[in-house]
Amino acid sequence: MLLRVDDLRAGYRDGPDIVRGASLEVTPGEVVCLVGANGAGKSTLLKALFGLLEVRGGEVVFDREPIVEEPPVAMMRRGLAFIPQGRTVFADMTVEENLEMGGTLVPGAAERRRRMEAVCDLFPVLRERRADPAGRLSGGEQQMVAIGRGLMTRPRLLLLDEPTIGLAPKVATEVFRAVHRIRDAGTAVLMVEQKVREALQHSDRAYLMSLGEVRASGPSRQILDSPDLHDLYFGGGPT
Repeated sequence: MLLRVDDLRAGYRDGPDIVRGASLEVTPGEVVCLVGANGAGKSTLLKALFGLLEVRGGEVVFDREPIVEEPPVAMMRRGLAFIPQGRTVFADMTVEENLEMGGTLVPGAAERRRRMEAVCDLFPVLRERRADPAGRLSGGEQQMVAIGRGLMTRPRLLLLDEPTIGLAPKVATEVFRAVHRIRDAGTAVLMVEQKVREALQHSDRAYLMSLGEVRASGPSRQILDSPDLHDLYFGGGPT
């Protein structure tokens, strides 16, 4: 088991719990998706796992070591990377400079260069655009830069928050395919995604969240056909 989360409670300072006793697991070599309506606590859960929010209860174990209350830089050194939603690139810096920012913890210029080449092998367009300011790239290309920057640390687990938000369907499909390549290259992925059907079609397992709790879990194809999912999105529940 790479990541195990038991009965996690988390929220924002001075506010109520947003995540209310969620439990999940991620094993090496898989893509796990968190789906649910807006306000379900999916993004909050990722932020709590990466040390960006207060964990108020429960247990988080990564590679057999508890990691609750560790700061993000410690998470990165352990082998986690977090890509927040919104294509957070340094717009005035070149693609290459953005990727170099992701390699600040990597010792040695030669090793940083090797890792940058590996990122460009994953996203060939970034090699073509490496001298261009990231702010001039398309939305999909900017998302590739953001993901590539996270991959510069060679994480064992990549936390992806809404990687296809605001992208055209064709571009979103390319991002999902990139997630498959990341998994196949040895990095497990825990992904929050609002494009429910597409996310479930491009992941191995899934957890359905509602009001801060895990309501259903299982193979993604099973969740896609589950009554809980249809009740939440197409029945009387919130959408």
